[in-house]
Amino acid sequence: MESDPLDDLRVQVVNHQGGQRSYVVLDVVSGVVHRRAEGFLAGFGEGTQRTYAYHLVDHLRWLSAYGYREDTVGIGDLRRYMALCGVEFTGPLGTPWRATPLSENAQQVRAACVKGYYLDLTTREDVNEPLRAALSARRLVNGKDRDRSMLGHLTTSMAANPLSHGTPRSCPPTSRSDPGARSRNRSAA
Repeated sequence: MESDPLDDLRVQVVNHQGGQRSYVVLDVVSGVVHRRAEGFLAGFGEGTQRTYAYHLVDHLRWLSAYGYREDTVGIGDLRRYMALCGVEFTGPLGTPWRATPLSENAQQVRAACVKGYYLDLTTREDVNEPLRAALSARRLVNGKDRDRSMLGHLTTSMAANPLSHGTPRSCPPTSRSDPGARSRNRSAA
């Protein structure tokens, strides 16, 4: 019986002495921990490891399903993957990768995870220089960026994420869909 490549990878919890936990990506068929994912995840705390591990498993399954390799995938391929997860993208996409698109916040987390993973991989193994260059892009700062930064008045540029489509809106969902909700909420308080 042949296994489904989409079921070959999963997130495995590792319990350590003292109650600490870590998360790794495990190849179920061979019983081997995914070395590249483990190297990337090791630098994060438990909560971030867990979140990023699940995003990485989904991404690694996509790589396997479409025949891509981590050391040769291009920025266009990664943008296509993000588009298939729910990010708006112009161009031929193909079949959606997920049954339901990710929320805007989940898309931002996935974009940060995938960018971080490939920056770590391309730097650590010195492979795929064009992808590293594309993911290392910087952008000019705006007023909001300066306000958020401790020394924002000195900042001239900051890291950009070419896999992300921008920051999610910060207003509550009711305010977006119902223009009168904000005034009703103020009068109720």
